[in-house]
Amino acid sequence: FYYEPQEAKSEEIIDFEGKEYKEKDWFIAAKYNDLKVELTQNKRCKIDMRQFEDLLILADLHCASEHNKLLRTTKLDVEEDMHQSFGLNNMHVVAVMVYCNFVSVQFELQQTYYRLREKETDKTWKRRHREFAHLARLLKQAVSDFGEICSQKSAVNTFYHSISLESISVSLFTFRAPTSTSTSKVVLFNYS
Repeated sequence: FYYEPQEAKSEEIIDFEGKEYKEKDWFIAAKYNDLKVELTQNKRCKIDMRQFEDLLILADLHCASEHNKLLRTTKLDVEEDMHQSFGLNNMHVVAVMVYCNFVSVQFELQQTYYRLREKETDKTWKRRHREFAHLARLLKQAVSDFGEICSQKSAVNTFYHSISLESISVSLFTFRAPTSTSTSKVVLFNYS
């Protein structure tokens, strides 16, 4: 799915589910005005206003921290040699906290990354995903703009994820949706 305004007009060809589409075919226009409204008034799953306000306080504290200052430079800034970065903001932090701490919202969001029925139309599928467009966009930005690419040479290159299959080839993995992982088996066992 694509969320940025320039992607709404993109003629770039992508292969998705064995068919050719243009990026603009998978552009998702948000249903709600902003993340706050999306999370507190969503018909599928919502949090109450007090919870959102508490998350915002914590996010503001994180954004003011020294740790966050290290995340201020995005990959795009480095590539384009930009001197000013908009960086990780409080809404990115709220999105990550919601995804990690509100299992019902996480579940409902993840359901929108896949067709619920084999014959579900693209239009219906995109309409379902639209319910969480701000959350999905912010999570995508948090990972793609502020995350790190791991390789065999990375300090940490083992991540754990709870999955119901006994054996999977590493070459089969393509993540189309947010996926929870941890470098600690203890965290994984507590979560599952």
